[in-house]
Amino acid sequence: MPFGKRSRNNLELLNCACIAARYDRRYKITKQQLEQLARGVWKLYEVTEKICAVEIDSFV
Repeated sequence: MPFGKRSRNNLELLNCACIAARYDRRYKITKQQLEQLARGVWKLYEVTEKICAVEIDSFV
């Protein structure tokens, strides 16, 4: 599934949040960027939960 420009920007922002924030004391993120990431992470959680539930149900 190809990423759109917005999805790619979100992925890059998440990558920076995970890596740069850990090692770069000068790393900064705006409240808006953080809220955007939080929405994306929540959406990823919901999708993952649904996919896992389907997979688990397939074993029963």
